[in-house]
Amino acid sequence: MIKYAYFIFLFFLGVQGLQAQIEDIDLDSMETMGEKDELTFRDSETGILNKEFKVSQDESRLSLIYHFNKDAASFTGIQGFEGIFAKKFSGQWFEFYGLIMKARYAEIFTASETSIEQNESSDNMKAFGVSYAIHDDWCQELLQSKSIFTVTSAGIGYYLYDNQFTNQSFSGLGFKADFGLHYRNSESFHYGFKMSYHLAPMSRSPEFEGESSSARSLTASWLSLALDISLYF
Repeated sequence: MIKYAYFIFLFFLGVQGLQAQIEDIDLDSMETMGEKDELTFRDSETGILNKEFKVSQDESRLSLIYHFNKDAASFTGIQGFEGIFAKKFSGQWFEFYGLIMKARYAEIFTASETSIEQNESSDNMKAFGVSYAIHDDWCQELLQSKSIFTVTSAGIGYYLYDNQFTNQSFSGLGFKADFGLHYRNSESFHYGFKMSYHLAPMSRSPEFEGESSSARSLTASWLSLALDISLYF
């Protein structure tokens, strides 16, 4: 399963996005760490420079993210909200995240000998943790737009799952990997699209003495799509 998560993460690095054109933004140069250095704002009619802002001076970011199922035929099979506070330390971005989600059992667990009713049950999943994130511009030449950038992140978190069908609660450490394609439309905002993969082995308390660990353990895994709007300050 860890190997599978690793390949999913590598896949994120190769994802191509749609071209976006933003008239008033010109992203000129790069930091040594790969982060775009300047945003130059010009009047769209006269071309006169109004304001220049260095992205390298960003210190913090707040993100609100809406997650939904990757399968369009079951759009509501996974739905949830994630909040991220990102902070730059010595030029490196770290994200502190919290996730609240509802998902059908069959969408986050592999097929098993469970009833149709359990597979269709809508369960609660929560997670919080920290990720390391890289802002990069490798897609700008490909998409012919200096407005676009990517954010790739990976981290660990603590997951809490409530099974509505059995009234059992599970918890444990898990892994998260995100790939996002965004554009910065002003000094303070970016918005865009991302994919998020989660892998979370969890267990519950024993119901009787001698209950095996395998009988009270399960592993959730899912890939969701998401819309992202972020505020820099």
